[in-house]
Amino acid sequence: MGRDRSASFAGAISRPDPSSPTGPYSAGFEVSMEEQPLKRISGFEDLVAHRPTKEELKQRNILKSDTVADGLQGVREELRKRRIEDTLKEKLAARPEPETLVEQHVLLAIGVAPSIQGAQHDLQKHKLLDDLEGKLSGRPSVDSLIDQNILKTTSLAPALQSTQHDLAKHLLVDSIQPKISHRPSVTELVDANILKDPHVAPALQSAQVGLERSFVADSLRHSLSERPKEEALGKILRAG
Repeated sequence: MGRDRSASFAGAISRPDPSSPTGPYSAGFEVSMEEQPLKRISGFEDLVAHRPTKEELKQRNILKSDTVADGLQGVREELRKRRIEDTLKEKLAARPEPETLVEQHVLLAIGVAPSIQGAQHDLQKHKLLDDLEGKLSGRPSVDSLIDQNILKTTSLAPALQSTQHDLAKHLLVDSIQPKISHRPSVTELVDANILKDPHVAPALQSAQVGLERSFVADSLRHSLSERPKEEALGKILRAG
């Protein structure tokens, strides 16, 4: 009799009440139980749809290439690692020295306490600004650059600046042409000993100049030797 009561009591506890709004057979519970497998399936489909391709997995070294035999894949992987190590060693060997990086302001000064590095950096920055201000204060004016044809005049519209430049160029050419037309000829420059004779080979021009100088010296000596002496000049002057 006691066993029957305990069984009926256990059954009353475990048996769900269909009329209860929070029971397992309520509409909300049935919907959630039905949606959970669907959500899992849709989430799995999203993962499958966005999974990386085989080539991407190979590039990320997750999959090995299927074009190489299994017995050679280990050798290929070892060669790849060694090639990476060699490339890394070359880059490390070619990296700049710390002193160079300090000069380029990539690293802070070496050998300076960290508490002072900030102040040193600010000091260098102010010094650089002072140097820059000095150079800017000594730069030529805009008018000077325009006069030197480095800058174009800013008083004209950009559409007219090219026309003005062409006009100034033609005026300069017109002023040069008369000077060129009145310049001395090559023969006149050769006679004035400004140019060397273009008809003589360059290798012989120095010898020609030496001969001409010797000829002038000989002519001068001859003229000096033929001049009258002082006694003859005295007689000529007294006779006159």
